[in-house]
This record gives sequence, C-alpha cells and structure tokens, in this order.
Amino acid sequence: MLLTELSSYPLIAQNRSLSINLAETATLTLNAEYSAAVSKNLTIHIPFHWKPFNTHETERDKKLTINPGIRFWKWHNYSGLFLSSSAFCSIYNKTKGRFRYEGLAAGISLSSGYAMMLSRNWNIELQAGLSLIRTRYEQYHKRICGEYYSTSSATLLRVYPVSIAVAYIF
Repeated sequence: MLLTELSSYPLIAQNRSLSINLAETATLTLNAEYSAAVSKNLTIHIPFHWKPFNTHETERDKKLTINPGIRFWKWHNYSGLFLSSSAFCSIYNKTKGRFRYEGLAAGISLSSGYAMMLSRNWNIELQAGLSLIRTRYEQYHKRICGEYYSTSSATLLRVYPVSIAVAYIF
C-alpha cells in the first residue's frame, strides 16, 4: 500500500538545462546553451554564440559559432567536477591592425570545469580548456570594401572555452 501511495507522486528528474555564458555576454556576444542528460554521469551540450555587433566604429569582430559536445560528470549530472570534449565551427569577420579577416574556423577542445548548485534549479558553472583550431581565411585591406590581399590558413592551439555560466536546470 505504501508503494502505491509513493508511486502516485510524480518523480521529478532534472535532466535538462539552459544556460548563458556571462564571459561571452560581456563581449557583446549573444549566447545560449541547451543540454540534456544521456545517463547519470553524461550530458550532451549544444551551445551557440553569435556576435552581430561591432564594439567600435572602426573595428569589426563578428562571429557565429556552434560548439556541440559532451560532459562526463564525476558525481552526477549538473553538480561538481566535469570533463568535457567538444567540436566547433565558426564563421568570423574581424579586423586586426591594417587588415580585415573573413574566414571559417573548426576544431576540437578538451576542458574541465565545476558546477556549483545555488538552488534546486540554478547553477553557476566555471569551465576552461584547450582547443586545437584549424582556420582558413581571406585577408583584405581594412578600409571599407578593402581590396583583397591574400588567402591563408593556420593551425592554432588556444585557451578555449572559457566560461562563467549561469544555468537553469529543469
């Protein structure tokens, strides 16, 4: 009879989250991440980053990035230490020095982080990692409608992702 009574109450499992990266938001990048639990210690994550705004009249730094990945949680989903792996693709258009660069970057990253529960539904997540990035870009003179200069590519090792996120768990 007790089992019948207990089974009449809904079981609430928090196996999804929506979050924003405050570090990205501080650079005028619109971002959101959806995640879902696959098992007790594994979640999938799909973050989007879009920076449509110029921060200065003469400088350009625009991008659109998708960064799907997985997290392995040491204790259980959305709490404590985690290890993460992801792949990403980004389209960008930015100025640096005398030139404007327009290109595509893709890569993989390994990172680690910590999620601290603030309440039943809210977390703060800290994350940092290293990424191997392959980029191909066209280089133009910086002035408006600048003349084509060259096409180049590069392989880079960078600190990415860096995240200070607020997450709503549901």
